[in-house]
Amino acid sequence: MSIKNKIIEILTSGYWLLACLTGAFFSFFALNRGGVVVFIEVGACFVLLNLVAGQYKLKHIPLTYWVTLAIACYLIIIGIFFASHEVKTKYVMYLFRMIFIVFTIHCLSLKEIDDRGYKLLPIVWCASICWQFAAVKLFNMPYGTYGNPHYLSNLMISTLPLLVYSFWISGHRYKWIFILIALIAIDMLVRTGSRTAFLAVSFSAVFSLVFFVKSRIKWTGLLLVALSLMVLYFSNYTGVVDRVKELLVNLTEEERVYFWKNALQMLEKNDAVDWIFGNGIGSYRVVYSDSASPQMQPFWFAHLHPLELLYENGVTGLLLVYGGLTGLFFGAIKSMKETIYENAATLIKCMLVIFLCWMIHSNLTFPFYSKYAQYPLGFILGTMLVLIDRSSQSAINRTTTATD
Repeated sequence: MSIKNKIIEILTSGYWLLACLTGAFFSFFALNRGGVVVFIEVGACFVLLNLVAGQYKLKHIPLTYWVTLAIACYLIIIGIFFASHEVKTKYVMYLFRMIFIVFTIHCLSLKEIDDRGYKLLPIVWCASICWQFAAVKLFNMPYGTYGNPHYLSNLMISTLPLLVYSFWISGHRYKWIFILIALIAIDMLVRTGSRTAFLAVSFSAVFSLVFFVKSRIKWTGLLLVALSLMVLYFSNYTGVVDRVKELLVNLTEEERVYFWKNALQMLEKNDAVDWIFGNGIGSYRVVYSDSASPQMQPFWFAHLHPLELLYENGVTGLLLVYGGLTGLFFGAIKSMKETIYENAATLIKCMLVIFLCWMIHSNLTFPFYSKYAQYPLGFILGTMLVLIDRSSQSAINRTTTATD
């Protein structure tokens, strides 16, 4: 092998992609520092390098990825040409980096990686939770390295199903460590006081157990969820029951209701072009400050993704985004039913739980064009598309073999 080919082989190794993705995950969910941008963009550079070197061919990229890229490009380009407000580059970059994550995961999925490399992933998940736990307990930082309970709970809802998956497929004694870490994560989740995260986890767990799990495991899981909720109710652990009661009593005065009403009032001012193509990415937070009361001005987003998308990207953008997410959801369910590999089916179920958690928690808590919504979506979307593609390829291969 020539020196040139050896250098290309080293630079196009899948381990660079794996390092970038794990680094991005840990930087975002544990360190909460700007390193996440570096890892994501360096990962994109390695994908481009693989593309130039011929190790990552365009013909190997499934249609679903091109559709995802097309939707993202539409949201940006249409906003530039038709929006009544200037498109904000800062928020566009969050969308771009989400796409970078998706394609980095796909490029990695085509590489031959030693199984020991993928065993690093549960370590990163556990390390992220332990890092935040240490920040809370040892350094008296109430929300870990974050300044907001919803940001910290974002980590918990993104990793809890993965810890369950790691426990389920592991055949070693150390798998009980995953249960310990999961209990720590649940404790921190409840202590954050994030009602949207608690709702997301509870609903997603019950929904998945009812519709995606069969036989004895379903009833055991539902019983555990019911017992857990009963313990929380009767113990009022960390005042969780009081917070729920307060929400129900003051539902009409809930801040989100104000944000939704304000968003609807802003939408009433749209003309026909704005309704179709939107006002441009980043426009909501600009216009909102002119219509909101002084005490509500710091909360410059709708707290509901459909309203935000409708204002910034119009009806077409809203339909494309949620049409794509709906297709992803049902595509994953189809793949779960078709796959003959139990571990793959289990991982798809866990990813569906994370997806539902993101749909609820992120929808009600974060701006759509923010790193707290887009970066987790990149990991979710990238992983689920790979699982769907592999299941589809496996089904095609089985059909071909049966025909032969």
